[in-house]
Amino acid sequence: MRIPRIHLPAAEAPGQRLVLPGNRERHVRKALRLRPGDPLVVFPGTGGHFHARLAEEGAVELGDFEPGGGESPLTTVLWAGLSKGEKLEWVVQKATELGASEIRPLHTARSVRRLDAKRAAKNLRRWQEIASGACEQCGRDVVPAIAAVTDLETALSEHSTEREGH
Repeated sequence: MRIPRIHLPAAEAPGQRLVLPGNRERHVRKALRLRPGDPLVVFPGTGGHFHARLAEEGAVELGDFEPGGGESPLTTVLWAGLSKGEKLEWVVQKATELGASEIRPLHTARSVRRLDAKRAAKNLRRWQEIASGACEQCGRDVVPAIAAVTDLETALSEHSTEREGH
């Protein structure tokens, strides 16, 4: 049986006890049907993971830390134009599974979908959750950064500035 993986950004040190957020706790107990004492893998999303055990009252106890491995030494940034419906969610999931380091959603001249600031912030949180879940599924220990939605011209300008700095 495969040991379930849970992304908890607050995981810092062996011996730490963390209370699972409501959605994670429900998933662990209802969907995965885990009981206290069952093993888990907990990863903070920045590299490496902890061997852990499910504790009472919806908490996990972190065990030994295992440094991350298997991440590509290359930095891969995906620039993706906003698409209709939930297509960008699928792109975020697959790019995460393929090892993207960063995902930058873009408004382009031909983008049909337009987001106001409130909607863009809501979508950004959703895309981060999708990337986190994709890491849990595929075994990655590093969650890719997802930038705020920007237009293509701004992204190109920022990219040229970043390249000059290297």
